[in-house]
Amino acid sequence: APLSDYYSGAQAALLEKTWGSSSLPLSYFLEPYPFYGSLFSQTIFDGTSIYHGLNVKLQKRYSRGLTFLATYTFSKKIYNASTAQLASQLFDSVHLASGRSGLLGGRIGSAGSIYGGAYQDPDNRNEDRSIGYDDIPHMFNLVASYELPVGRGKAFLNRGGIVNTVAGGWRLSSNFNAQSGVPLQVSGPCNGLTCRPNLVGNPSKVPGGQSASDWINASAFQPVYGPDQSFWANPNQSDPRWWQFGTAGAYLPGLRSPGFWNLDSSLVKDFHITETKYVQFRWEVFNS
Repeated sequence: APLSDYYSGAQAALLEKTWGSSSLPLSYFLEPYPFYGSLFSQTIFDGTSIYHGLNVKLQKRYSRGLTFLATYTFSKKIYNASTAQLASQLFDSVHLASGRSGLLGGRIGSAGSIYGGAYQDPDNRNEDRSIGYDDIPHMFNLVASYELPVGRGKAFLNRGGIVNTVAGGWRLSSNFNAQSGVPLQVSGPCNGLTCRPNLVGNPSKVPGGQSASDWINASAFQPVYGPDQSFWANPNQSDPRWWQFGTAGAYLPGLRSPGFWNLDSSLVKDFHITETKYVQFRWEVFNS
């Protein structure tokens, strides 16, 4: 049916641009939203996740000028290769993707699984259970505040006047955070089934130790079809090596990004003019 039988002006022009034709099947015009063709949910929950954690807290309430709170978490996260797929076919039906003739919208098929990619073998999903991409086994946090023991009512220079004004009432505060690095993902030359390589060694055992310029032991990996470079250069789809799965997991617990630590501190003193009015001096140091 011609678009002009049902729409005119800008709406007809946009429909023609969307579908690439000045006529559409009559069934499209009978839908509530012919501009989109059809509406459907693309949220697919397909997998499992497991989290185990131990939380320890040590707290000292304020006394003798000192208070602190220390927390430590030891945990482990394990995911399937595909725990959720969100809007993998979400698209903008007006703005066409450049260079993608025949496809509608700028985002069609752009978003895949949020955890590690698709299954290598949908018939054996247990093989794709691996450490979570956001697994952080060790996390430590310490927040502390200490009022220096100097000035009126303190252990040292316990007097008022100019001494207390200058030396008394200083508070030192700090916030220290430290945590392990997250596991890394490695991909290699692909065959007909996967881009996962074979894991044949310790990926973090770099000769001379890991450094910023040499973090991954490349010899710990092989292409999924093995070390034969001639096959790499001239793959043969009739060869069984073209149809085998890699042995490396989606994310590797033995290969992590560098750990993280951060210390922020401050030194504060209130200079009281009256009981309700004061001027505060604050010196803050951020480690970022």
